[in-house]
Amino acid sequence: MSALEDPFPTPVPVERVVEGLLVPYGEWLEIDNPKEGHFLERWAPGSVRKSFSLLRRLRGYMDHGRNRLFGSAPVMDIQEAWETSSAAFFRAALLDGIPPYVIDGIKRGLYGASVGGEPIDVEVERFPGRSTRNPKGLEERTYKEVRVHDVSLTATPAYESATVTLRAHDYLGDDSGPDIHRVALAPVVMRSEFLLPPSSRRDYFFEPRDYLSEEDWRL
Repeated sequence: MSALEDPFPTPVPVERVVEGLLVPYGEWLEIDNPKEGHFLERWAPGSVRKSFSLLRRLRGYMDHGRNRLFGSAPVMDIQEAWETSSAAFFRAALLDGIPPYVIDGIKRGLYGASVGGEPIDVEVERFPGRSTRNPKGLEERTYKEVRVHDVSLTATPAYESATVTLRAHDYLGDDSGPDIHRVALAPVVMRSEFLLPPSSRRDYFFEPRDYLSEEDWRL
């Protein structure tokens, strides 16, 4: 060791990156609560295209900014958001200071992903009749366009497939070996399939609505 070498070098900080599936497309989900009602819903491919094209306005929260510990403070920086024909995905860097138990919970698969926003274009079938997927004959809603306000980590995601993982080398401490968590996500070549610019000058985020309004809507 030369005289100029530091025997105790300062560790290089590792950016902790989470990535996961937000919403599976075409999958029916039963909604039953006093505020929204009782119906089936599904998301159509391309439904978050415009929101994702305005990525700079997306915020990353814990429980949509209603978590008792974090409140409305962002907990992650959304770096990428993309669609494929089957689902919507995201990638984000966790901010410094996130409690170790949250990091551990993500590694253990205890957290999922959730989308906060409101529907802009909804196709409604009020009386679809009974079927195998809808034995109760509930109203069916297909979301064709959604204005996304935020992407959140949550312990109670609406969809079982809305999982979140911490990239392997971010907690193993090196870049050796395959990145095992990425294989479950969409191929890179498909990442920009729906990342198109808005078809008009309309800015959906010019006057974001209050989360406590009657039109509050999130998954």
